[in-house]
Amino acid sequence: MSEYRPYLVRSYLSQRVDKDGVVTNVEIYRRTLESKWALKMIDSAGTPTVYAELFDTDDGAYAAFRRIIAADGTSQDGPAKT
Repeated sequence: MSEYRPYLVRSYLSQRVDKDGVVTNVEIYRRTLESKWALKMIDSAGTPTVYAELFDTDDGAYAAFRRIIAADGTSQDGPAKT
């Protein structure tokens, strides 16, 4: 019997975003058997930031990404405090 390896489901909301010439890749994904979505941002230097918070929907993860970008550009310090 082979060992089960969960696959990642990538959201259609994952994309490359260019804001004022600064490119950020946003990745929204979950494991096949899990319902919560993860958010990862990759800056133009290729440095990834995976946020500890998980989201009920991929729309929720994307909304968090939009709040981060609106608040502080492409900050890699995590979600902006509100």
